[in-house]
Amino acid sequence: MAEGLPRANDNAFYIKSLKSNECPGCDGYKKERKSLCYKCYKSLPNDMQRALYQRFGSGYREALDDALKHLEAGINK
Repeated sequence: MAEGLPRANDNAFYIKSLKSNECPGCDGYKKERKSLCYKCYKSLPNDMQRALYQRFGSGYREALDDALKHLEAGINK
């Protein structure tokens, strides 16, 4: 991850990440308004995938933090 794991209260990281075309998990290409690229997203367990659809401010930041920690650790399904 290019920027490392964010602090849970750093809203700018999450907004920038959603607007970006760069995946915070692998630095590869992702679509804007998506949390991760397809490859990183699909490597997450189903419960982590679903958690990324939470609203911003209602668990999204924590879900993305958990997903990035999971990806950084190289844990697969």
